Amino acid sequence: MASHEPLRSIEFPDDILLEIFRTCLFHPAILVNLCQVSKRFQTLCTPFLYKCVDISFHDEVKLINHSGYFFQREYDPNPSRPRQHAFLHTLKSRPEYGPLVRSLKWTLDWSIIDVCVDTCYEYKLPDIEYSTWDVFSSLTNIQNLDLGCVNDVFAPFMHENPPMLFPAARRVRFFGNMHLGLVSSILHTGDPVRFESLSIDDLQDVGQYPNGIPIYPDDHGIELDRIRESTNPDGTRGLVFPGPMRGVLGPLLGRCTALKSLVLNKFGLECNNYRGDDLPEKLDTSVYVEYSDFLDSVKSQLEVFRFEQGVPAQPTKGRTRDYTPGGVYQAIRPMDQDFLTFILPIILAGGWSKLRKMEIRGIGRWKDRPALSECMKIQIREALGPNVTCIIEEEARPMWPCRGMYAGLTRQDLKKFEISNLID
Repeated sequence: MASHEPLRSIEFPDDILLEIFRTCLFHPAILVNLCQVSKRFQTLCTPFLYKCVDISFHDEVKLINHSGYFFQREYDPNPSRPRQHAFLHTLKSRPEYGPLVRSLKWTLDWSIIDVCVDTCYEYKLPDIEYSTWDVFSSLTNIQNLDLGCVNDVFAPFMHENPPMLFPAARRVRFFGNMHLGLVSSILHTGDPVRFESLSIDDLQDVGQYPNGIPIYPDDHGIELDRIRESTNPDGTRGLVFPGPMRGVLGPLLGRCTALKSLVLNKFGLECNNYRGDDLPEKLDTSVYVEYSDFLDSVKSQLEVFRFEQGVPAQPTKGRTRDYTPGGVYQAIRPMDQDFLTFILPIILAGGWSKLRKMEIRGIGRWKDRPALSECMKIQIREALGPNVTCIIEEEARPMWPCRGMYAGLTRQDLKKFEISNLID
């Protein structure tokens, strides 16, 4: 009887092995094991191992009540941190792997450490996290980007990202607390014609003083509505209030000519004159204006549009009164009014020539009165046409505001940063 020897992998040509390895694309543990078989396997498997990188958890965190007014995310110590550090170490030593990455989903969750320096505490990071921006700069072929941040951005290094990141990104999603400089380095550099999909998911600006220092959540004192946002003499951002991020879509007006999908999700206000000042309402309204202008500029080419506004997971004190703290009767939630004033007219104006699907969620009720009447819903569907799938729901998923959204600034801070002239 003839003996049968096992077929050795060396007898397979590279193109056959590549097809086999391609089936393991979404099984990194298997690819890691294959890389250890031989040098040939490592050479062939490495591009698949780094093609899709998902070291994230920002879609898995929970919501809890915090301090009676604010909500923050509740999560265990970052389960992805060891993998993130390993990735940073590898890319730092092997930057040639950077261009292999085509899809990145990453949660920015900085490992902030309090270090005592000359009796003062300073924010420090583990050494490898200081390589984050350098590593990100090497990812020049990223096409799918999902970037989230679930903690506050305090250490100065977190604001010192390069002026351009991910220049090849075509499908981009932002989520959580960030600063506009990071968002701008991705959206506002290069040619925005490359964008096919944009998702602005509950994006919050941590805010900053004129010298760039973030506004901390516990900075309390005078109300923010007594001062104004500003621009520094050199044209850079000066004083920026924490809250919903402004200035994200404005610079892209008329430039995203290939955009096919747009998703706008945001935390909204239920109560006018919240906590006795109207600044949060003004900031929120400015975001709706920005959203409506951008939507009007791209609606003729969109195939998918999703809009969702939500509220905290648990109702907070003062959010469901008939009267605001200022004594004015409230007939509708501010976020619903902003939708009706700015977003709805853009939808009803028509011009959705390529649209296949529209979803509108969170335009809810106030005291059992629907913000969107049945007549309005019919008008929306008529404006879109019979071939468009239209989903309209009052309920939305819970969202979370930036913890420092309603923080105040002390007079000492104003004097220190020489912005006392901004007080009305």
